[in-house]
Amino acid sequence: MQKTTLLTVGALLLAGSARTLAQTTDPNLNNEESPFVRLIRPDRPGQTITTNMLYPGQFQLETSLSRYDRGSSTGYAGRTAWGNTLRVGFFNHIELRATQNYLLTPATRAINPEGSPAPFAGPAGFAPLNVGAKFLASTVQNARSQVVVLFDMNLRNGDASFPNKQFEPGARLLVSQQLGKRFGLEGNLGFRQQGFKAEGTKQGQYLTTLALNGPSRQTITSAFSPKPTLLGNGSRAGGRALPRAFTTGRFPVCGLM
Repeated sequence: MQKTTLLTVGALLLAGSARTLAQTTDPNLNNEESPFVRLIRPDRPGQTITTNMLYPGQFQLETSLSRYDRGSSTGYAGRTAWGNTLRVGFFNHIELRATQNYLLTPATRAINPEGSPAPFAGPAGFAPLNVGAKFLASTVQNARSQVVVLFDMNLRNGDASFPNKQFEPGARLLVSQQLGKRFGLEGNLGFRQQGFKAEGTKQGQYLTTLALNGPSRQTITSAFSPKPTLLGNGSRAGGRALPRAFTTGRFPVCGLM
């Protein structure tokens, strides 16, 4: 009887220790309080889309001013674009999104024989609207490792200066790995084609990006891509609940690509 009691007490102590160890070694335990998760995490404009997903009822408005290199394989090569993205959290780990870019007319243009700037012949103004939805593919939202699938499409609207407008469906696999509590690597692997026919794949474009995301300080400044962000409907930023009115987000994005 005494031996049975000792074995029972020992088993309870071992079970309690194992349970405590399992809780303390869980990599996702209390991860929602880490700065990488609780601070606003927008996209890297025109390149890497974050795996961060809004909860149902949350909405987030992101705006950016991006200048693309002439040899850029993404976005609008050699141009400056003002972009706005509206993100809305939906049920069942779904996020709806719409992105509207505005292409600015280049400040430097060719000179006419009369000495005045020549009219710009390229596309300018509102670009075709991009709409899409993100779906959580991994099991836990805001985990240290997360996988999300994005399906989106460029519509046929926009300024008349944009040539050969047609539906352009695309898909991306979004993967992130949190590094510590403040930073994380985020990568995209995707493909976009023109139209819905099989021959449209021949004119398609593969996309691979990699970005380092993380807050550097509590301001709207960034070493790479300034991206002011507006968040609403009780979403959290900086560790406290925001009012229902729009509030300026405080999460500078540091991106490498």
